[in-house]
Amino acid sequence: MLNIQHRLSRMTAYGAILLSGFYLASCTSSSKTTAGSEGEVAGVVFAKRSIDAIGDPLDPIEFSAGGDLMTLVPGSASGKLQNLTADMTNGEGDVSDPEIFPQTETDSFRILFSMRKSSADNWHLYEATVKADGSRDGLPTQLTCGSDNEIEPAYLPDGRIVFTSDRPGHLDEYERRKSMLLHVLDPAKSSLLSPAPDCGEGEVVQISFNQSHDRNPTVLKDGTIMFSRWEHLANVNKFTIFKIEPDGTNLFVKYGSHSGVNSFLDARERADGKVTATMMPLSGTFEGGAIGVLDVENESDNGSTASQQLGKIKNIATGRNASANGRYHGAYQVPDGTDRYLVSYSIEGGVSDMEDVEVPKPAYGIYMLGTDGVSKPIKIPSAGSDTVYVEPVPLMAVPADQIPTAKPEKVANRSNLGMTGTLGASSVYDSEANRALSASVLGVDLR
Repeated sequence: MLNIQHRLSRMTAYGAILLSGFYLASCTSSSKTTAGSEGEVAGVVFAKRSIDAIGDPLDPIEFSAGGDLMTLVPGSASGKLQNLTADMTNGEGDVSDPEIFPQTETDSFRILFSMRKSSADNWHLYEATVKADGSRDGLPTQLTCGSDNEIEPAYLPDGRIVFTSDRPGHLDEYERRKSMLLHVLDPAKSSLLSPAPDCGEGEVVQISFNQSHDRNPTVLKDGTIMFSRWEHLANVNKFTIFKIEPDGTNLFVKYGSHSGVNSFLDARERADGKVTATMMPLSGTFEGGAIGVLDVENESDNGSTASQQLGKIKNIATGRNASANGRYHGAYQVPDGTDRYLVSYSIEGGVSDMEDVEVPKPAYGIYMLGTDGVSKPIKIPSAGSDTVYVEPVPLMAVPADQIPTAKPEKVANRSNLGMTGTLGASSVYDSEANRALSASVLGVDLR
């Protein structure tokens, strides 16, 4: 046990040295950007959560009290920190999944997020208006309601919202847990099918159908929805990147079916059309892994994962093995043309194959991954705290050419029966031979 403790001490010391190196290397940079210094953006919105609320990819609705929606303006270590939901959660709730409406204006911003006000509540979608100084303009609006869970929202170009929810009630065929599936909310339309008609929820349409989870929807520049699908059949048990149209058509795999990486989560499109995603195992790392840069349109998905990794250090673990250089928990490219990234990162936290060794939980904080590939801390948790800072989003305008365009609906009028088709379904046992057999047994010819 003494040798084990010594090894853990060495890992911790190494982590501290490496983190110091990250900071010092970044501080020596003298390059400037439109948002300020190399380690600064105009503002950041992110989730403050307990590490106990960060589950595995299979557990997207984990809850632990103490979560809130936060802003930091400017987005640097010296910025002003503001809690936007403290008067709604009162220390008993949890918040996740902040997402900004892409716009060219900078006076105020629309922010989507998921919130569970207390353990007696469910996860629902909310929208807040946030001023440029990071303060809240009025009380956030609740967008969904009822006894189901809605998380991971993203804006569609026409103002509708794609999200994932367990409201269909389908159970995963192996784990027997409620599957999270993609839906589109139109806040401008009233719904007669709302689970709680008096709450003012808009029209909700389910667009994906899967026995297991569909997670992390984001919108590409061409208006297509990209998401991570839990593929769970026989020996296949992983998250692969898929795409789908907002009307539910053209579902197809986009990347990862043949990769040696088990799961790709938090996939986002970069300005150059490539995709960043967190490459991780299915469990055991608090959704931590390496950030991959994926040329989803031009390269095979069975290439080297080391060469795909974002940042200066390329040997971040993508599996359950210990990762001496820490792990990332998502990345968001800053939309200012500098190829910088807001990342959630922890130098600590790994997994061990030795049952008698307890490794520290990750201490995710907000960092700026600069153009030199070095990370500079922006907001990190206190030592020994269970608080983590995750899911950072730049609180800033987006260039017009980076704003997604709306896609025309292929299913233009779901209520018009003249524009629908007929679905025929039959059993594999419904064969000509079996129908002849039934005629001889039942005395009725079903052919």
